[in-house]
Amino acid sequence: MNNFSPSTDTSVGTKRFTAQEVQLAYTLMAVEYMKTIKGLNPNHQLVDKAVKLKALGFTNSKEVGDAITSEEDLKVLKCYSFLQRHFPGSLILKEEDFINLNVKYGLVVGRLSAYKGSVPDENIADSKECSSADLFIAAPIEEMNETMQFTVPERKIIPINNDPFVFQVTPIGVMIHSKWGVEAEDNIFDNIKPL
Repeated sequence: MNNFSPSTDTSVGTKRFTAQEVQLAYTLMAVEYMKTIKGLNPNHQLVDKAVKLKALGFTNSKEVGDAITSEEDLKVLKCYSFLQRHFPGSLILKEEDFINLNVKYGLVVGRLSAYKGSVPDENIADSKECSSADLFIAAPIEEMNETMQFTVPERKIIPINNDPFVFQVTPIGVMIHSKWGVEAEDNIFDNIKPL
């Protein structure tokens, strides 16, 4: 699978960004999210006890209440580990970070069917790994027939010549599967270790 890395410079308003700056921003957000996930420390014993108490009907006990955070952390850890194991070349970012970066770098979001640009041959296989119903694309607005928004951006974006990428929304964030352009073959992610 190719790793995300836009190949051309872009500008939003009067600010210009190099392809390396864009690539680094998405990479750093993915690494920061990975650090956050690795820092989670769920209390497995408390979760196990809470499961037993719930089964017995003690749904409002102190232990059940205390276990909520640990249960959520455990779910996030399991989901993140699953995604990394099954999609090792993909980036995983928090949805909020993903949206903010798209706004910053002038990318809009739409269904794959809305994309009217060219798709390189090597990216077709990357996109086949997931159900196309679950995939979206982030691309410059001029390469889209229609767009959708997960949230309303606070500032107007003016995308200029940025390469698209295919992504999927997961229970714990956004996973970038495939991207294209000259730098898509960059090995910047080869040193990122899974959980």
